[in-house]
Amino acid sequence: MSLTFDLLINACIAFSGFYVIARILQLKRARLFTKIFSGVLGGVLGYLLMELTIPLENSVILDLRHLPVLLFAIYGLHLPLLISTVIIASMRFVFGITDAAVVAFTGMMLLGFLLYQAVKLMKKYNIPWWIKIGILNVIALLVSVGVLIINLYNHPMLWKVLPVFVLVALIAGLICSVMTADLIALHDLQALHEQSSNTDFLTGIGNTRFWDGELNIVQRKGIKQSIGVMLFDIDHFKSVNDIHGHDNGDNILREFARILNEHTENGDLLARIGGEEFVMLVQDKSLTQVEEQAEAIRKAVESHKFLLKGGSSLFITVSIGVHYERAGNSKLNINDAKFKADKAMYEAKNSGRNRVRISTTQKERRIQ
Repeated sequence: MSLTFDLLINACIAFSGFYVIARILQLKRARLFTKIFSGVLGGVLGYLLMELTIPLENSVILDLRHLPVLLFAIYGLHLPLLISTVIIASMRFVFGITDAAVVAFTGMMLLGFLLYQAVKLMKKYNIPWWIKIGILNVIALLVSVGVLIINLYNHPMLWKVLPVFVLVALIAGLICSVMTADLIALHDLQALHEQSSNTDFLTGIGNTRFWDGELNIVQRKGIKQSIGVMLFDIDHFKSVNDIHGHDNGDNILREFARILNEHTENGDLLARIGGEEFVMLVQDKSLTQVEEQAEAIRKAVESHKFLLKGGSSLFITVSIGVHYERAGNSKLNINDAKFKADKAMYEAKNSGRNRVRISTTQKERRIQ
C-alpha cells in the first residue's frame, strides 16, 4: 500500500509540474529560448521526482521520472525532449554511481532516443492523435519496465513491485496524455480566437486591430530602417455598391485584397482599415522601390477584370497615397506617417484619381 501511495504522490507532483511547463510552452511556443527553458524545467522536474523517490534494494530507486520526457513527446517538441532526457539521465548519478544508476542512465537515454524517433515518424505519416498517445505511452512504459527488471533481476521484490509500477505508470501516462491534449486544444482555441479577432472577416487579411497591434510592436522595437506607408482607396466604390449591389461590392473587395496580397513582400504588413480603405507598411526599401511597388499595384488593379454575379465584369481603379521616411529618423511615428499618407491619397483623388501620390519629408510628387 505504501508503494502505491508513494507512486501516486510522485504522479501528483509530475502533474503539477506539467501544468507549469505547458503554460510556459503556450506563451510563445515557437521561440527557441522558451523551448530550451521548458526542457530545463522538465529536467528539473525529473530530478525532483527522483528526490522524492521510493528506495528499493541494491541502490535501485523507483519513480516516474520518464513522465516529463513523455510530455514533450506528446507535444511533438524535439529540443525540450532531448534537453530534459539528458538532464534527467545525468542527474541519476547524483544518487550514487552504481550499476543500477548506469542502467537507469542508459534506459533514460534510450527512452529519449526512441520517443524522438517516434515523434519524427508520426509527424511524417500524420498518425491520428489517439494512436500517437498510445504508441508513446507504450514505448515509455516498456523502457521503464525494462530498466526495473534489469536492476531487480532475480530479486524476490521484483514481482511485488512490478505490477504496482506498471499500473500506476500506465494510469499516470494516460492522465499526462489527456492533460496535454486538453492544454493543446485550449491553446489552439485561444490562438484561433486571437487570429479571428485580428483578421478582417470579409477579405481574410489583417483588420484595424491587427494593424494597431503590429504597429505597436514595430514602434517598440525601434525603427532603424526606412519605411513607407501606403493607403489605398477604391475609386467610386460607393457607386459600385449602388449600381451593382453590396454582394458584388464584397466580391470586389475580396479580389482587391487578393491583388494587394500578391504584391506584398517579406516583412510587409497589410490590413483593411475601413470600407474600401486598405493600408500597407513596407520597410527597408528605397524610395524608388516603394514607388515601383505602389505603381505596380495601381496598374494591376486597373488592368484586372473583376467578375460580377450573372457573368458580367467590371474594371475599377484605385488612388494610392504614400508617405516615405528615410532611415535615421529616431522620432518617427508610424501613425504620423499614416496621416501623411492619408493626405497624399486624397491629393491623388483630387488630382484625377487612378494615380499614386508620394510624400516624403523632403518632397512630394505624383506618378501617373
